[in-house]
Amino acid sequence: MIESRRGFLKKIGALLALGVPAAALLDGCASAGLPVYRYDNSGGRIDLYLRWYPELMTTGGVIELLVGGETGSIYVARVSFSRFAALSPECTSDGCKVKLEKNSFRCPCDGSTYYLDGSMTSGPANEPLRSFRTQFLDTSVRIFLS
Repeated sequence: MIESRRGFLKKIGALLALGVPAAALLDGCASAGLPVYRYDNSGGRIDLYLRWYPELMTTGGVIELLVGGETGSIYVARVSFSRFAALSPECTSDGCKVKLEKNSFRCPCDGSTYYLDGSMTSGPANEPLRSFRTQFLDTSVRIFLS
């Protein structure tokens, strides 16, 4: 019994040792405080099936997509039951990556704030976040990248 307990504890220790570096790596990806998903860009559009993205099942949910190709990062927010926003995370005044704070985005560099749909709430930015056209299809959201 002691040997199996010792073996179990060694395995747990090894997992924890591996978990710390993994958490440090993930922290850089989740710097905006959002769940991060990878998506390969294929054909200029993205189809997100909502059952695979539980954060988008409710109004106010936001995820970050790391999209292959030139697109880079996109924030996807459920603005209402049937309305979604797909946004560039770059502040329009200084290019810093905005962060989610409650139900809005805030630029950590200049303090500009934006609603979840990308429209501005306060400057110094003068323009809304860059957006991509979206289409709600009952069980999925289609994002048009061009």
